[in-house]
Amino acid sequence: MCILAYHMVDSSFSWGVTRVTPRLFEKQIQLLRAAGTEFFTVSEYLQLDQSANKKAIAITFDDGYESIFTNAFPILELHNIKATVFVNPNYAGHYNTWDANFGTRIKHLDWHQIRQLIEA
Repeated sequence: MCILAYHMVDSSFSWGVTRVTPRLFEKQIQLLRAAGTEFFTVSEYLQLDQSANKKAIAITFDDGYESIFTNAFPILELHNIKATVFVNPNYAGHYNTWDANFGTRIKHLDWHQIRQLIEA
C-alpha cells in the first residue's frame, strides 16, 4: 500500500524534480496495472484495511497544475483510474509565482477544468 505523489505530467523541461513526462507516467500506470494494483482516491485509501490490501495505491497531484488536466487525466481516464488533485484555489486559472526565479511560470487548472475533473 502506498500513496504516489505527482506534481507535473509534462514534456516541457523543468528545473525541479517534480515533473514526469506523459510517456513515463503512462508506462508507470501500465506497470502498476500489470502488477494487479488497485487504485483509490485518498479518501477511499484511508478507509482501507491496511493489512488486507497490499496492492492498493492512491495517486495524488499537488499544486493543481494544468498539465494534470491536459496530460495525466486522459491517461487516467483511459485506464479507468481515480486520483486526487490538491488545488490551491488562489491560483486557479493563474500562473504560479514560486518558480519565477527559475524563469518558469506554470499555469494552474482553471475552475472549468477543476469541475470537469470532479465530475469524472
